[in-house]
Amino acid sequence: MIPEAAAADVRGRQIAWAIVMTPFVVVATAAVRIFGDLGTDRLAVPIAVGISMMGVGAGLVVAISAKAPYPVPEMMKTFSFNTRGSFNGSSFGLIILAIGIFAATTAPGVLLGALLPNPVNYFAIPVAVAIGALGAWIGGRVAITRMQREPDRILFAVTTT
Repeated sequence: MIPEAAAADVRGRQIAWAIVMTPFVVVATAAVRIFGDLGTDRLAVPIAVGISMMGVGAGLVVAISAKAPYPVPEMMKTFSFNTRGSFNGSSFGLIILAIGIFAATTAPGVLLGALLPNPVNYFAIPVAVAIGALGAWIGGRVAITRMQREPDRILFAVTTT
């Protein structure tokens, strides 16, 4: 809505998404360690997966919302999850693509963490940080470019009834 603020808006949304999702990743990683029977020698795998999914997820959230915008649920209706018919086959296709991207971007961290010997397997974490940062940057760049090129189209898509 503010001219020339697309970059700040996208990066702010990515930071907010990461803040909201971090407790879930920490709890999931702790649960794997508490209830798993592998000891601390395989702690690199859940940490690497969590970190790479946080970064790539932050990129995918903004990229998909800019590429395929649809109306938000109506505030005045209780428990309204109606997207007014705009969730279609292409939206579902983007979800399937996102799942594939998650699988591809978490694979290096999983393989490094699981296959390397104990002290070396923690190199999976810096690799996951690099993949996550790259995923967040690329997704943010896609969203910023789309918002700068077609701001009226995105606004029309999310506000039309």
